[in-house]
Amino acid sequence: MIYSLIGNSGSGKTTHGKKLQKFLGTERRNWRRDVFFIDDEQVREIFQNFDYTEKGIRKNINDTYGIVNYLQLQGNDIVVSIMSPYQDLREELKDKHKNNIQEIFLHNSDSRDTEVYKVPVFDHPEVNFVDLDTSKKQVDRIFSKLITNLVKLEKL
Repeated sequence: MIYSLIGNSGSGKTTHGKKLQKFLGTERRNWRRDVFFIDDEQVREIFQNFDYTEKGIRKNINDTYGIVNYLQLQGNDIVVSIMSPYQDLREELKDKHKNNIQEIFLHNSDSRDTEVYKVPVFDHPEVNFVDLDTSKKQVDRIFSKLITNLVKLEKL
């Protein structure tokens, strides 16, 4: 499975992505499977891409999705936290992996330290996604809601 946590900067993607990786890694059914966590900011560091224009963001998304595709082909579960504001790129990834991917959209109305990295136009997902509002809510409560949604969708 690929769990793609998307959202604007400061929405909680990295926090919830790390929690999901830990949860999946300790689930009995996953004991024989590796669970990788990829954060798009780490990919920026690896490829030395610090361009936050649309061109640079698209390159970072494609680089990140390339790593995701490779790890998935190796039979791993992947949790990816990525800004990915462009629906065309997200839908391409979802089409490629069909039933083996779950998109999770995190959003909030809070002002956070990462405001400078927010993209002004974020294409909201339209179909096949979990919607989580992270505004002024406790991390554990939001994570519990995430797990409940994944169980209902039979994605765990």
